[in-house]
Order: sequence, then C-alpha cells, then structure tokens
Amino acid sequence: MNLPDTIAKKTYSIRVSTVEGEEYNTDDNIKQFTIGYTDISVQLERSSEGGIEYVAANVINLSHVPTGATLKVTKGSEDGEVIDTRVIESTDDIVKFEYQFDKKVLCADKESEILYFTVIADEEELYTSDNVKFIVLTNEKSNNETSVYGYISVDMEYPAKSESKIKSGFTVKIAGTELSTTTDEKGYFEITGIPEDMKEFTLEISKPSFLKRNVTVNGTGELVVSTEDNPIMLWAGDVVYNGSQDDAINMVDLVQVLKAFNTTEKSEKYVAELDFDQDGAINIREAVIIIKHFNMISKDYENK
Repeated sequence: MNLPDTIAKKTYSIRVSTVEGEEYNTDDNIKQFTIGYTDISVQLERSSEGGIEYVAANVINLSHVPTGATLKVTKGSEDGEVIDTRVIESTDDIVKFEYQFDKKVLCADKESEILYFTVIADEEELYTSDNVKFIVLTNEKSNNETSVYGYISVDMEYPAKSESKIKSGFTVKIAGTELSTTTDEKGYFEITGIPEDMKEFTLEISKPSFLKRNVTVNGTGELVVSTEDNPIMLWAGDVVYNGSQDDAINMVDLVQVLKAFNTTEKSEKYVAELDFDQDGAINIREAVIIIKHFNMISKDYENK
C-alpha cells in the first residue's frame, strides 16, 4: 500500500474477494484498521516543598506537531477552569513543561484540589488514549502557622432578641495582610494560616456604626485573645457619613441620629445602622449611647 508522506488519522479497510466462478464463505472477508500519527501521551513528575508543589509535565511520543497542539491545566475536571495553557511547538522525543503551584492559593478554603493536565489538538491528527493525567493537591496546614481566636461584644444595653444582630458582622482583619473574617451571632471569630514569622500583629476590628478598634497580639501558635465571658468591647456611635466613618464619636454622629429621631422600622426615614440596639426604633436610647463615649477616638480604647 502506497501511503502519503503526511498521514492523517484515518481508518482503512482490507477486503478479500473471491475468484469468479468459485464459491467461498465471505461472511468475514473485510477487516478495518486505523493508522496515523503516534499517540501523544503525558507523564507527570512531582515534588513538594513547603506549600509549593513542583510538577514537570512530560509530553512524549511526538513524531510531529499536530495542528493546534497545546497542553492545558484545569481545576476540578478536564473541562474545568483553565489555569494555564502551553503551546507545543517541538517534535523532541520528550517536551517538558515545568510548573510551581501554591497549594494554599489553589485549594483556597478546601482541603484538596484536583489538577488535570490534558494535551489537545485537531481530532484528525491526535490519538487521545493516554493524553490526560491528574494530580491531587492537599492543603496541609503547617504546624508552625499561627491561629487567633476570640469574641467581640459591645458596651451598651440591648434587648436579648437583638444580640445576634449586634454581635455578628464585625470584620476582624490582620493589618497589612489579606487575612480577615467576620464574627458569628455570638461574636466569635477565628483567623488561621497566619505566617509563622508574624510574631506580633494587629487585629483591626470594625463595623458600620461602631468605633474601630485595634488590638495588638503577640506570640505564635494557638492564640486566644478574648473569651465569651471577657470579650473585646467596641463602642457604638461612629456612624457612616458621606460613605465613610471618621474613627471618632462626635457631633457628626449625633446629628445623623437626630435626623432620624423617633422613627421606627416602618418609617421612611428609619436607618437600621442608626438603631444601635436594634430594637426597631431610633430614640433617646441612641442619643444616650452616643453621649456615653462622646468625643472618643480609637486610641481611647487603650485607656479603658
């Protein structure tokens, strides 16, 4: 059989014909076979150091470069989110692509993530019997990382039914990092994954209508900075005005409360964030709460 120099993937048939005038059983006289380019397969080599996974993806058995041949890396499945694509331009016996993956970033809040390495090309030019490999990344927590836990509460009286609304939603952030969380309905928070070299850091605690507080924390490991019985206290009264808070409880805040004075949840002028005790009404109680810490700034927490 004479074949062209450039062979596309194709199925051929061989038929055995009988001699005219002779009788034969021809039920099985046709066979098919497929020829084409050598399979492209993927082999992976991997190692790990700290939170980094090193992967070498070896594309092997390249007898040519198929049209549009690429190696893509996806999350979760072969058709998942594409995180990297490499064009295959060489016909070497082995074409190697090297990767470094940050396991903490790729796994995010999950315990693990699957990465797929797939060679794709025009279907008529590529066998795909062994063109996919995958690895599982595990988000292993370092024993040397620091975690901080605690409770937030407020220095004011409020109805029992309002407790979950008041104590939840405080933002607790590690200053200078992207590490943050929010408190639950009991005022509890926890932040994990703090780098082991951060032996001192500042918690920035904030919420609309409350005076921001900074708390310095020293140490490493499992750190408990406050308890439910002895929480970090914040003061109500620093309301949002013109899109921001001024980190002080002053006349600006009192004026905003007076503008909504004697309104309830059913009133058009009612503003939920000015209802500090979340009892459904803005009245003298809100004014008293502001006056309690009037003219205080964030630094004054240190003196209390």
